[in-house]
Formats: sequence, structure tokens, C-alpha cells
Amino acid sequence: AAHSPHMDHSLPTPTGYANDLKDTEWFAAEARECRACREEAVVFDLSTFGKLRVSGEDALALLQRSCTANMNKPVGSVTYTCMLDESGGIVADFTVNRRGEQDFYIVTTTPQPYLVKDVLRRNARDLPQHQLQDVSEDLGVLALMGPNSPGILSKLTDTSVEDVDFPPFTMQTIEVAGVPVDALRVSFVGEIGWELHVPADRTLEVYRALHQAADAAGLQLGDAGAHALLNSLRLEKQFVHFGHDISPKESPIMAGLRFACALKKKGGFVGSEAIAAEAKDGPRGGVRLATVLMPTAPAVMWGHGGELVYKDGEMVGYLTSAGFSHTLGFPIGLAFLPFADKAIVPGVYEVEAATPNGRERFPASVSLKCAVDPEGTRMKARQAQAAQDAALGKPATLAADAA
Repeated sequence: AAHSPHMDHSLPTPTGYANDLKDTEWFAAEARECRACREEAVVFDLSTFGKLRVSGEDALALLQRSCTANMNKPVGSVTYTCMLDESGGIVADFTVNRRGEQDFYIVTTTPQPYLVKDVLRRNARDLPQHQLQDVSEDLGVLALMGPNSPGILSKLTDTSVEDVDFPPFTMQTIEVAGVPVDALRVSFVGEIGWELHVPADRTLEVYRALHQAADAAGLQLGDAGAHALLNSLRLEKQFVHFGHDISPKESPIMAGLRFACALKKKGGFVGSEAIAAEAKDGPRGGVRLATVLMPTAPAVMWGHGGELVYKDGEMVGYLTSAGFSHTLGFPIGLAFLPFADKAIVPGVYEVEAATPNGRERFPASVSLKCAVDPEGTRMKARQAQAAQDAALGKPATLAADAA
């Protein structure tokens, strides 16, 4: 493969890194994409997502048994859920859209659809009246995210995108530039936005229409990729990623996903007894997922994590994910850390990382809360409108003005 003349292709030092990652071209690109998502809007191509349809007389019963969350919600709802083994370990996580009384649409990460199908089939041995269809190849997914997204989408559809008409965690079938689209009001970056599930052969058509609409409206819209999504934006929100932060070794209680477990659901769910006990007695292993901030560390942590975490000089964990927060301006990660009395055990925390100078430890602060917008206000329309007005030089719309 050809080498870029702008990159340093010298061999890394024995300590693991030749340079601070800020020196690389992709770091600058990631920074642009993250800032655009937080301040304007971007499009992510998430077409590789797994997509399954579950329907038939036993569809609701099958999902109630298989999913931790309550699936018996109104048609049009979108619900985040986990799927567990009998011990309460997480075998998958995904969203479920209820399209009809016995018609559900599952959206999961790229590697998961085969596993999810296998688990559903095993759980359905006495629930034969269902159909399970893999539609992953039939649909493209464009995630329109950021404060400008309502202004852009509204130019391409007659459907109202206001909160009152299209609230978070709902889905509607709408037309976008004349193309039928299933629009899911969800976000993996913590900004207002929509996943647009489009017939695969018309995905490029909708993508071009989004950019044309943004240009015509004078709104900034960029493209963004997986580095920005997985190694920065979702870390700022403490959104877990299967295979990095969660696996069958971890439970929803450990991962801060108790909200996704309907423990009072009639009949329970696979793993519910284990989770009920853990909810009462505390997370297994006495650890809980936390956000780890490293304000003085160089940009040497990326993607896979694995950097050791110390408390009062003793190793207590490692970063399950790591990256750079372009909102805060320093490295960020997630880790399972000692937990007691409903809080991370206090102490002097440090993270050890490989640097051009060898292995060094850097001071860290830890929190059960996410690092950016812990109240989740940025996912709401009024916050997005204020940012959009500011970008266009308009007076900000205040809550009091609408009272």
C-alpha cells in the first residue's frame, strides 16, 4: 500500500508509541467530526448494523422472555434492552422498535445479529408462532446527529420533527426527499438526532438530499466516522459498547444498565433471578462502570483501552474503552472500579499508559456520571434549536419566552 508523505512511518519505540496521537492526521479529522457533531450536525453511515424482524402470535412473548426491558409498550416506541444468559451476563444489547402489536424491529451492532438470532431461537422452543427475519442487507442506516439535525430533516419531510410530535425513543415511517424511511429518534452520541433506516438501494439518494437540504438552509452538515463515534463521542456519554465494556462476564447492574431491566415484568426474563439478587446485594465483584478523566495525560490512549487503573497505588482495574474527548480537551475512558455504599470507592486514582518516555502514571478523576451533559438536555429539541439559532446569528430562544 502507498504511504502518505505526511505521516511518520518510522518504527515505534519499544515503549509502544513513537508520537503523541495528536501528531497524526486522523486525530485532526476525528476532532473536526466530534466538534461538528456537538456544535452543528453530522451524518454517520451505520448501514452495517444488524437488523432483525420478529413477528407472529408469539413475538411479544418471545421478546418479553429474551429481553431485560419491557417490550409491551405502545406501537411506535423504541426501547433499549439487554439480552442475558441465565447467570445474568450480557450476551447482547440493542434497541427494539414496536411496529405493530406482534411486529418488532431489532437494531443491533454489526457482529451481533447471528448471536441474537441464535438466542431467540433457543428461547422460542415452546413459542412456535413467530417469524424471525434477518433484513440487515435490505436496509441502509444514516444517523443524522447534532443540533442542526431537526432543521435539516424538517426541510425534507412534511412530518413534524418537534418534540411534542416526534419525541425521543419513538419511531415513525416518514418520507425523506420522497423516499420512505423508518426514522428512529435515538442517539449513540448524546445529541438530538435520528437513525434513518432506508431501502438499501436508495441510501445514497437520501444521503445526498440531506447535504443539499443543509446547504440550502445555510446549516453546516459534515460526515463522521467510527473513530469519532466509538472512541470519543459515546465515551463522553458513558454509552457502553459490546465487546469492549460489556460481555457475558458483565451484568447490567455492573454496567450501570439497571434502568434497562424490568424486574417486575410478569414472568421475568432469562437471567432475571440473578439480576434481582444483584440489584439487592450490589454488583458482582464489587465493581461498577465509571467514567475516567485524565486531564494531564497525553493523547496516547485509543480505542481498545487496557491501560491499568490504580487507586492509592494499588492496581484496581483497567480501561475497557479509551479515547480522547474533543469536547473536554483531554483523554477519557471507561473502567469497572471498586464500588460500595452506592458510590465509587474514594481514593487517589491514576492511569498508567505507554508514552514516548516509557510507562507513566497520570492523575485521574472518576465518576458514575457521564462527562458531557449528564442530564441529557442536549437530546431535546429546544437545546438543539438554541444552538442552531446561534449558528445562524439569531437571538437564542429561551424557555421563558415560550411560557
